[in-house]
Amino acid sequence: MALQPTDLFVVQQGAVVKSVDYATLSAGVNSQTQPTDLPIATAATLGAIRVGENLVIDSNTGVLDVTLPSTISYQGNINPVEPAPNATPGEAYIVSNDGVFDATFQNIAGITGNIGDVCVYSGETGDEWDIISGLFGVGVIHVKGTAPIIVDSSDASNPVISISPATDKDAGSLSASDKEKLDGIQDGADIGTVTKVTASLPLEVLNGETEPVISIKPATTAAVGVVRLADSTAIANGTSERVVDASQLKTVNDKIIALELTVDDLSLYNFLGDDPITVSVDSSDNVTYSVKDASDSQKGVTRFATGTEAENGVDTDKAMSPFQVKSFYLTNDFTNLASV
Repeated sequence: MALQPTDLFVVQQGAVVKSVDYATLSAGVNSQTQPTDLPIATAATLGAIRVGENLVIDSNTGVLDVTLPSTISYQGNINPVEPAPNATPGEAYIVSNDGVFDATFQNIAGITGNIGDVCVYSGETGDEWDIISGLFGVGVIHVKGTAPIIVDSSDASNPVISISPATDKDAGSLSASDKEKLDGIQDGADIGTVTKVTASLPLEVLNGETEPVISIKPATTAAVGVVRLADSTAIANGTSERVVDASQLKTVNDKIIALELTVDDLSLYNFLGDDPITVSVDSSDNVTYSVKDASDSQKGVTRFATGTEAENGVDTDKAMSPFQVKSFYLTNDFTNLASV
């Protein structure tokens, strides 16, 4: 017999050869296993379990699930002295107030219900309601809140408790940012403490509601503001955005007055000039010096005659250069002439 890939091991006795695969061996072992061969499972020991009530095991996967009775459906609280709710079979209610059940509760009418009892509506004639006394005799069955605590019981089984925000009139919760503000208040602060700082130009305020920083804007030609006094260097250099005080202004003013007096004193002097220089003073004390023109009878300024003027020989206010004299006139001393 040929070996197969699924064979687990081979046994030969004489000429007889037998092979055993894994599936055959596993089936044989499982068929001999008894429930008593496994320990009973505990919280500390891995072992066998028995499927009990409200437990279902999937025979294909071996998954164990819990099943709860679908006949009970919690609906919230109930007050015995009020009319019974329009219930359906399986709905359950927790008694929230002590009292005698109203006549509308049919078979339990007139019976005293206590806080923590559970009423279950079965719907069976003559046995419409069942009372389970003291099932919730301890613990919280109803939550109420006193301002600023708020209870949202729209979902009776999961009430939501919250705190309303604090206002300037009512107590309440405090946000993290408000807590930070309170921590920043100095000791001894009381009602009337400044909470906000504002200012009019040229003053300006940064962080007026937290940490006010007050400053003054610089002055410009268009707006008032803070300025800096000029020192002697700034005055000499004409530095912009500087102002002078009264003492500095007086110094400049005194110098102007002294200069004006000096200029005025100029009118006390006589300005003279030797002939041919002439002097004139106008109404604004402007002094003008000039020189007379030269003529055959007046010394003064003149210019050299042109060649034509020298040749014509009619001008009495023109000077002759040595070149022109040599070109147009004979010397009186011929001994100075060069030999031919």
